[in-house]
Amino acid sequence: MGTRVKAEKKFTLKLAIHMEPGRPTWLGYERWAKKLEEASNGRINIDILYSGVLGIEEWTNLKSHYSDIARVFTMGMDPFPLHTVPALPFLMPSGENNLTILNSLYDKYLYCEWKGVKVLWLGLMSPYNLHTTKKPVRKLEDFRGLKLQAHGLVAELVDIWGGTPITLIEPGESVSRQDIANAHYSALKNGAIDGTVSTFEVTKDFQLYEVTKYHTYLNTVRDVNATIMNLETWGSLPQDIQEIFDNLNPWAQRELDTAQKAESGEAEALLKQKGHQMLELSQEERLRWIKAAKPLNEEKISMLESQGIRAREVAQELSRFSQLST
Repeated sequence: MGTRVKAEKKFTLKLAIHMEPGRPTWLGYERWAKKLEEASNGRINIDILYSGVLGIEEWTNLKSHYSDIARVFTMGMDPFPLHTVPALPFLMPSGENNLTILNSLYDKYLYCEWKGVKVLWLGLMSPYNLHTTKKPVRKLEDFRGLKLQAHGLVAELVDIWGGTPITLIEPGESVSRQDIANAHYSALKNGAIDGTVSTFEVTKDFQLYEVTKYHTYLNTVRDVNATIMNLETWGSLPQDIQEIFDNLNPWAQRELDTAQKAESGEAEALLKQKGHQMLELSQEERLRWIKAAKPLNEEKISMLESQGIRAREVAQELSRFSQLST
């Protein structure tokens, strides 16, 4: 009789993300899934699902085993107070070394907020900019008095710059991405708001290119995201499979960062194609906006410090990185 060869166990894991199939981010995750499959000789299969939700649902769905892997956003979410600091206006340096900075912050500080899951890698969302319907904004005085869709940290920033923040939909468990898109579009079209402070991607995803005309580069507020795995799922994987994930994480982080930039670039190119005005602040003017935002940053850092959270250390680390990049 011949020797019977024992078949190696295969692992199918569900990944939930809010970007639709075919988008650069979706395709980036597909390339990662392919790499995992190849490196494991077919033992790892990633089933990518469109979740269509935003906010704390991504976290709760993963913890409740709706998904094994998820891309979670941290800004304004209760489980991640320390992640507020790199999201604060103008604190994250602009440049090509953002992932290096983010990984350093994770290793020194941010890791403590992820003890209940396996972090595969962190990422940065695109910076927030200003998108308006009728009024071009070239200086701080132009901004004042505008009614702008914003919530959470961004709403506080709009207020400190002299605008009127209007939250169309409060983030909650029942909020879908389509709900947010519909609310944005309708409010801009009927004049309930003068614009929105958000990423370039939003102008494409929500079809806001039909109801906006002016776009001012602010390049501020960087939401940290994380691709994470349910800890029980991670613990159920044999060591050799875990090592395949760990070995591919740095590649995947760079790949998804590139995909994120492609999302933003596609939207920006669409606006230019449609003849929208893309407005840059002068260096002198930009410094005025940064100076005006500093009290908000100090307020947030002091509040977190009062709760025993090492926010000032993180802010000082970001300041050090900024000096190194200049």
